[in-house]
Amino acid sequence: MFKDKLQIWVFDTRIAAYGEARLALEAERALKQNQKIPGIMSQLMLMRSQQAAFMTVGKLDYLVKSGRLSAAAGFIGNLMQMRPVLQMTDGAITPHAKVRTLERALEAMINSAHDYANSGHYRVHMIKFGVESTNHLLQDLLGDHFPAKSWRSTSMTPVIAAHTGPDGAGLIVWRVAA
Repeated sequence: MFKDKLQIWVFDTRIAAYGEARLALEAERALKQNQKIPGIMSQLMLMRSQQAAFMTVGKLDYLVKSGRLSAAAGFIGNLMQMRPVLQMTDGAITPHAKVRTLERALEAMINSAHDYANSGHYRVHMIKFGVESTNHLLQDLLGDHFPAKSWRSTSMTPVIAAHTGPDGAGLIVWRVAA
């Protein structure tokens, strides 16, 4: 329909939530500065390669419903109060750690963010889910690890929340130049 009217460039962010928004905002900034599309695409590919997401979920029911976890594994995991920590890098969601309490899962996410950055300079973005007590706990833990105002937060997108459930939390981490 737009073949002769408009040139469309497609870019797969391979991430969700704020990680995706961050790349879109960078593309918009570059376009406003009249940068050329090939340069913008190169910058986005570099940024994409330097970020990852870590998240944890509450009950495993939503992972079972979405087909990411078997019913038997979900039942046993819920019974044992397991809190998986998942990593999203390069478009794939993979198990990163299995812990047994919410606080341990949040600590594991924070430690994973440090490990991902290889002790270099990085920024962290907190992704809030629907349970305020979980959001407050993650905020407190982030405050213990990072200087005030060195990280920001946004809410989880409805699409991701539909797959993970309301009681979870996430971090987006990306490497930055010194």
